[in-house]
Amino acid sequence: MSAEFVESQPPYNKGVPQMWETRPVEFVLDLPHDIASTVEEVSHRDPDYLRRIIRYGIARRAVYQSLSRRLDRSESLSSAPTPAREEPAD
Repeated sequence: MSAEFVESQPPYNKGVPQMWETRPVEFVLDLPHDIASTVEEVSHRDPDYLRRIIRYGIARRAVYQSLSRRLDRSESLSSAPTPAREEPAD
């Protein structure tokens, strides 16, 4: 699967408050024929729905990657050797 990203025209949701600044991006994606046909149909019928699906997928992947990195860091910290404690002499 390959993708080509192209900057798009101004956002479709002007005036809508956002959690962060956004900018539109258009991309070309090679998909299997049956999936490509479905995506084309949905993009013509309801382009906003398709944008929401793509946003959801990207956000879900970003959350997963963030949590995975956090888990990897915590596992590497817990597997690090702990310094030996010296017992006080009586």
